[in-house]
Amino acid sequence: MNPSLAAGADGSKAGWVFVVLDTERQRIQRCSVAPTFSELLLQTSDCAAVGIDIPIGLPDRVARGGRAADREARKLLKPRRHASVFSTPPRAVLQARAYEEANELHRANSEGELGMSRQAYGILPKIAEVDDLMTPRIQQRVFEVHPELSFMELNGGTPIDQGKSRVGGILARIRLLSEVGLTEGLEDLAGGMGKTGLDDILDATAAAWTTGRIIKEEAFRLPEPAETDVRGLRMEIWR
Repeated sequence: MNPSLAAGADGSKAGWVFVVLDTERQRIQRCSVAPTFSELLLQTSDCAAVGIDIPIGLPDRVARGGRAADREARKLLKPRRHASVFSTPPRAVLQARAYEEANELHRANSEGELGMSRQAYGILPKIAEVDDLMTPRIQQRVFEVHPELSFMELNGGTPIDQGKSRVGGILARIRLLSEVGLTEGLEDLAGGMGKTGLDDILDATAAAWTTGRIIKEEAFRLPEPAETDVRGLRMEIWR
């Protein structure tokens, strides 16, 4: 394991887009796609830390707004980017095989019978994939991050105004990554990655930047101290 290598990963239709950053040279070493979370762990086994944009640690019951980490992240990203933080569902929802079943399980395991959003349901397979393998030991190396928080930090603590669906939003994210030297050669490294979109690659790069800050002990986590679930997993988001 190389203590200077940090990886950032973002879930996509193709699997897990990941970028490996050399924190000493502050340059991207490689960029690729892993079809599964287990394969992602294998392909980044040389990295000191890996940051993923998927919840780690699931509550048994949820309140409005999700975990404390979700609520704090949303507060920081107001007024324009807070909607990018989905409320983490209770673990019981992972057994659902359709949205209607997931919605019922969510209501049964929440305060006030809260329903589950379609957007949150859309990432449920990725949440289940991570939860199936995650242990406190693996969490010593794998951290939950959120790209919008990463871009906020890159932008001097101010959330980006525009989303990734707009050209201006994409250009703003490229500019911020360029200012810290993380776009040089990225286009060549990302070539031939098939279905992977530019927004996924930018998010993975931003996640890698935050993961590098974790290695250097320069990052912050939400909340402080972290909550833990019944399996001993920390429920936190790093920025």
